[in-house]
Amino acid sequence: MKYFLKQFVPVYKAGNNICIGFAGDKNEYLELIYNEEIINQLNKIIQDGIKESEFLNNKLFQKLREFKFLEISESKKITKRGDLFLEYITKGKIDNDFKEKKILIFGAGAGGATLTYLLAQFGFKNLVVVDADEVNESEIEKLLIFDFNDLGSLKVNALRDRIKTNFNISITTRSLNLLSEFELEEIIISEKPNLVVQACDPNLGFRTNLNKMCFKIEVPYFIIAYSFEYLKIGPLYIPGFTSCDNAMNAHIKKEHGEHYSFHEHERLFSKSLIHPSISFNINILSSLALKEIIFFLSKQYEYCFSIGRLMYFNPLSLYYTYLNLECDESCSVCKNFANN
Repeated sequence: MKYFLKQFVPVYKAGNNICIGFAGDKNEYLELIYNEEIINQLNKIIQDGIKESEFLNNKLFQKLREFKFLEISESKKITKRGDLFLEYITKGKIDNDFKEKKILIFGAGAGGATLTYLLAQFGFKNLVVVDADEVNESEIEKLLIFDFNDLGSLKVNALRDRIKTNFNISITTRSLNLLSEFELEEIIISEKPNLVVQACDPNLGFRTNLNKMCFKIEVPYFIIAYSFEYLKIGPLYIPGFTSCDNAMNAHIKKEHGEHYSFHEHERLFSKSLIHPSISFNINILSSLALKEIIFFLSKQYEYCFSIGRLMYFNPLSLYYTYLNLECDESCSVCKNFANN
């Protein structure tokens, strides 16, 4: 067993001083006069560790132990940055088995493809993506994932190949158009996902069907979208714990009128009136969604902001607001589910 410098303790040079720890926390902050001998000793502690016997007659080692900057370990752990992030946030109380959970993603457009790529980059291996569209020049403008060699290819195939090349992860893809209630039930039952993500912008009948099926089969599902300058993160619905999407439908009708019901909604001129989203919008949306998924599936719920809640975020002004959702007692989906 050896002593190593604790993980996540910053070491930096300020003027002629070596600074260890955060200057704002005087109880865990140490300054030393810069010289090569101390640099070499610190490098040894960081890279190789030191034995108990080496503390004798070494003032630096003794000082570091006094300030509780050392930890005992068999060897210095070298892990991926994503794992280090989780270990830092949770103070080491994390089990990476959650990365084996299956995520079913509807949509391989801007948000869906970027989110899928980020999930694979983070280490999620069981990813299923559903989309029937081809890569066009709009995707090249908005995404960092596709390039001109992908033009005309199915989005799911181009995404699958890129993830396989970069991360050696084989995702499952399905080239399917928007699904009926029956088809949704079939795919969710066959894939048995731990989480469903709606990252597409279909007729809202699809969203209604997805809501019914996820509550029927008892699968959490998460919605992400963007609307011109606004990003929409959530809600993350959990059968038996949160409301269902009927709460969102009721809120919209109350705010804007009955004609705004999901069942009355239809996009017009979708080929000519396009969304002006660009890469920073998409990357912010996908990164926020990634964060929510990581902490939900790892059961670090205190960091998961979107459970039963919709967040609006404007990257241009940095303005955000959120909406907590709750169905009334007459809801035919989540209230009936709760009573069964």
